Amino acid sequence: MPTSFAKAMSVSRANSQKNIFDMHGKGSEMPVLETIEAAISNINDGSGQKNQRTADAQQSSKSATPVFEEYKSPSKPITRVAAKKEEEYRPMTKSELKAMKKQEKIDQKFQKNLAKRGF
Repeated sequence: MPTSFAKAMSVSRANSQKNIFDMHGKGSEMPVLETIEAAISNINDGSGQKNQRTADAQQSSKSATPVFEEYKSPSKPITRVAAKKEEEYRPMTKSELKAMKKQEKIDQKFQKNLAKRGF
């Protein structure tokens, strides 16, 4: 067995019983908190600041109430019928003509089969 592998195994076995914080040298930096109050006071999440902000927002909203203005629709209705009429009268492209002829052929065949069956 190579010596580097043996050394790594011995270090691993020695560290297996250690705490993860002790392995990284941070054990002395982290204080031991024995009560919930101590842990909460140590968090410093700024919850006091959040409560202060919400109180300030409520006070400012009470003093500056916006005035309600009713929405008024435009006087002239907007119609798009003219745009549709322009599309109806445009000349058909070659591919559209081909598709239309193909559909007409399918419709004729369908009508012929319906007539054979007596419908």
